[in-house]
Amino acid sequence: MVSYLQQKRDAGQPIEGTFTYHIVLDEKKRKQARDGDNRGKGVLDFLQSVGLIVDDKYADAGSWSWGPCEPGTCFVRLFPKVSK
Repeated sequence: MVSYLQQKRDAGQPIEGTFTYHIVLDEKKRKQARDGDNRGKGVLDFLQSVGLIVDDKYADAGSWSWGPCEPGTCFVRLFPKVSK
């Protein structure tokens, strides 16, 4: 999240409909923050506050894993539902 703020990126058009997501949490924090599944709500609230998603209620599904990232951050991938 800090990297996003440091980049001062324009969020562009937020995802207005349904989406799925995957969060990668800093593996170096695993022993301190054992309950990785509790981190999702905070990340989704942040994504909404910076305008990347309209509302986290539109999340169809989500997942998380421990992995490499910058210290104190996480990595998030958003996948908007594609209309046919």
